Amino acid sequence: MVESGGMRKDGVWVCGTDTGIGKTVVSAGLVRALAQRGVRVVGLKPVVSGWVEGVDLGQTEVHAVGVWEDLERIVMAGGAPLAPEVRSCYRLRFPAAPLFAADMEQVRLDPERLVRDTLAAAALGDFAVVEGVGGLRVPLVPGYDTSHLARDLGWPALLVVGIRLGCINHALLTAEVLAARGIPLAGWVANVGLDRNYAHVDETIAAIAEGI
Repeated sequence: MVESGGMRKDGVWVCGTDTGIGKTVVSAGLVRALAQRGVRVVGLKPVVSGWVEGVDLGQTEVHAVGVWEDLERIVMAGGAPLAPEVRSCYRLRFPAAPLFAADMEQVRLDPERLVRDTLAAAALGDFAVVEGVGGLRVPLVPGYDTSHLARDLGWPALLVVGIRLGCINHALLTAEVLAARGIPLAGWVANVGLDRNYAHVDETIAAIAEGI
């Protein structure tokens, strides 16, 4: 376990059952909602990978030099204005799991730095919305994954579940990992937009709610 140094402010860790599951949409929406209510909210993503060149995020101009799309969407949601290097400790260009992307860039992710810098950034506001990367067990370095980071940061988790075939198992296993790490589950969000042909949305949501 990495020592947190007693700097923790109020916040939530947004995690998901997989990558591409809707964590960024939920994180950005939460940042926007809190900012509109006058909360000095800090949107963070400690590790981001997958630099996108020339992406258009609905702004007046396309980012010709490229952006980390997840991080940019959190920035656009509002909240406390922070530089990208404050919002994210590690910004990796390769669209791969952080362990692999860091290896390709000859960077070693430092868990102590992740905890220290994320808590320091959170202390710049009154509430932090912190988005994880990938699923809950994505490795950052050998022996240390995102569930360990969530535990060391100390915030409760908001679990995003993409409602599709297989998601009940993924959701319940993720909830078990949270419990095993001692991370409180603040709640969960059902993302019903991933598979519009899925025929058992209501039953699936009910089964997850009962199991969690």
